[in-house]
Amino acid sequence: MAGERAFWIRDLIEHSVRTLVNMTKEVQSLFTLAHTQVALTNSLMQYVLTCVVEPPEDVLPATRARAKARYAKILRLAGQEVATRNRATLEEVLTHSKNQ
Repeated sequence: MAGERAFWIRDLIEHSVRTLVNMTKEVQSLFTLAHTQVALTNSLMQYVLTCVVEPPEDVLPATRARAKARYAKILRLAGQEVATRNRATLEEVLTHSKNQ
């Protein structure tokens, strides 16, 4: 009886460890995805901003300030979108893990 119980406990611990390792890998991949999305958004925005025609010299400082503000806003919104998507994905992963 004691041997069976010890075997059951050891099996339960091994299963728990495997589950935690798998969840850790999934969370790490989500963080990698988030960083990749932000980096791609940043690169795209920098590319688009370099393609815009320069304004006349007398309005250049004000135009640059507005462009920097737009750029910061777009990056903030992109970051929020990534965080929202990753939160939903993580909740789905956790729900899926609980159901198994």
